Amino acid sequence: MKKILLLVSLIILACCKGKEEHSLGNPFQEYLSTDKTTTLLDPYTLVQNLKRTRFKNHELDSLPIFSMILHDSQIEEYLSFLNINKSEVKEFKLGQVNRNIIYVVDSKNLGVKFIINPGLPGGGGISTQAAILSALGIKYIVHIGTCGLFGKGINDSSLIISQGAYSDGAAMLLDKSNSWPRKTLIYSDSAFSKLIFNTAVKRNIDTQVSYGLTIPIFFFQPLGLIKYCLNESNFEKNESPKYVEMEGAPVFAIGKLMNTNVASIVAGTDRYIFENGEVKHSFVSYDADNAKKSAVMLSIEVFKILKAKN
Repeated sequence: MKKILLLVSLIILACCKGKEEHSLGNPFQEYLSTDKTTTLLDPYTLVQNLKRTRFKNHELDSLPIFSMILHDSQIEEYLSFLNINKSEVKEFKLGQVNRNIIYVVDSKNLGVKFIINPGLPGGGGISTQAAILSALGIKYIVHIGTCGLFGKGINDSSLIISQGAYSDGAAMLLDKSNSWPRKTLIYSDSAFSKLIFNTAVKRNIDTQVSYGLTIPIFFFQPLGLIKYCLNESNFEKNESPKYVEMEGAPVFAIGKLMNTNVASIVAGTDRYIFENGEVKHSFVSYDADNAKKSAVMLSIEVFKILKAKN
């Protein structure tokens, strides 16, 4: 009898221990419950320090209010594509640990002054860049990158103008709302995104609008998550994500925190489809580099429209 009681006690103790470990192993609940209204480090403090220590000759004053965060390592190729001379570009290296560089472009032929900031991947990179740009006085940011497509709803050659993104952990931390449960969608600036879409339509650019899914990894994306997103019945009507990428949700969250108008244009490089009970992956035939160049041109046209209105 004593042996049976001892065995039962050990089982109960093991079960209790398992519950404690499960409760302690849920950091996302802490993301949602932590008081996020008070912070000690902000981008304005960093920008003031940069001006005081590294850019003492007012190089970062009077910057344009328009910027692209462009995910491409070959910025010189884009400058050549836009017929921009070296004398029309000023380069400032803001980063000390990472290569956070801004190219200030002032070309008479293009008719508008703007910044190209080569994008750093993931929530940590994009949220830092967007916050610094906002603290420098930029009012409009277009995020330009690539994505994986879900299903067959988006054409290979289409530019996707984001309506919003399902949040990753970075966006959850940046969201000042502590309410739960809540919708995990965070939205792009609707007026800015609508202007981009309408401008694309007028210029006969193949463009579609959609929601995306933001996750912080590129390789080894969990198959279960992909399956879930491919099933539109898991989402409210017309809110299922049609693509996956790494930066949308946190850059939209920064826009709301910093009162900056933020939009996102992405182009598909690969596609997931659900077929015969299995998820299949393939790369698209359209050249994403050409799509991104089209997105850059579209952004410049939109900047010119906004400049004329201001």
